[in-house]
Amino acid sequence: MLENKLLRILSITLLSFSFGSTLKLYAIESDPCFYRHIDEAIEINLKRRSGYLSTARYKGGFRAWLQTRNVSSSLIVMERGLLLPARKFDIKAAPFKRYGIPLMCNDLIEMSETPKYKSTINEVPGRMFNINISKLQNSIRYKLNNQKWSDLDQLIENKIIFLKSDPYQYCLTRHFLESILRTLRLIPIYQEEYLELPKDVQTKLGNPKKISLNYIKLHLIGFRFMDKIDRQAYLPQKLGIPIVCRDVPTIPYELEDIDYRNN
Repeated sequence: MLENKLLRILSITLLSFSFGSTLKLYAIESDPCFYRHIDEAIEINLKRRSGYLSTARYKGGFRAWLQTRNVSSSLIVMERGLLLPARKFDIKAAPFKRYGIPLMCNDLIEMSETPKYKSTINEVPGRMFNINISKLQNSIRYKLNNQKWSDLDQLIENKIIFLKSDPYQYCLTRHFLESILRTLRLIPIYQEEYLELPKDVQTKLGNPKKISLNYIKLHLIGFRFMDKIDRQAYLPQKLGIPIVCRDVPTIPYELEDIDYRNN
């Protein structure tokens, strides 16, 4: 099953990321932003699950109910698979936050920004997008690995703009891309703050850019799973059930729209 495969991949991914020779288990004195974000997302999806299922059964019969159940289950499985990586990212970010660099916390949007629950909406998606997710994944990875930052920024923003042309489908893909672009644009700000620290502190902490790039790579691991969820969600979305689309917050990625917190 793809769900089990994703859980296995996510559980070992952080071990393969180059975070340094050892993973020092810093106590998380500040807010464990990533873990809390995922935990709250799971809570939201569990609360909304029964309402979506009842609506799907009423509006589309057993097939729509089954498809909606699969979407909900897959989304929750993906999020639960992220809890361990989230905890490890929070541990690595904690020392930077002690020095005023809000690593991870600024990359994420509060789940309180998630749209309020609605079992149905009047808007429905048009024809399903035909997205070659493997090609997109490979293009992002290539530009990331070869440090083609400007090209990568443009590629992701163009894809987001395309997906926004029909905001009632492929919402998880758009959410992932917005998240990647936000982090990509925060890297230079983190870097500037890092270089203002004393040299001995820089040596002690290591470069925050490594953590940000690994966070982007974590997104890439889930791309095919993300695509599967978006395709499954299309049927209930055509019935006016806004599953996924109203279950994730919009992520601002323009620098002027980012509420930068350095405390």
